[in-house]
Amino acid sequence: MKPSDDDLDALLKRLHLANARRVWRQIVEQAEKEEWSYRDFLALLVAEEIAQRQQTRLGRLSRWASFPFLKTIDDRRASVSSTSTRRVSTRSRLDLPSLDSSPTSRTRVNASTAILLAM
Repeated sequence: MKPSDDDLDALLKRLHLANARRVWRQIVEQAEKEEWSYRDFLALLVAEEIAQRQQTRLGRLSRWASFPFLKTIDDRRASVSSTSTRRVSTRSRLDLPSLDSSPTSRTRVNASTAILLAM
């Protein structure tokens, strides 16, 4: 027995798989053209659903938190690296001694980096 498109839509709706319900036809066409296995088809359909749910959750939690803007980890890394560059140039201009490679010095550097990343 082969379920109709409407039957499959109703089943996906009942399971609350909204994104899978939106994209399954496109994925079926691609799978048929490229002769995917059932496992590959199902893996992509489930991965699409999970990715959409994560994106929706992130948006919902960001709105709930009332952030003025959303900053990603990549944005933080870019700002930290530019800050580090400015600090190095300031250190060289003031002719301060450079950090040696002693364990105590490395610990201070690691702690400073952790504090910067936590900001």
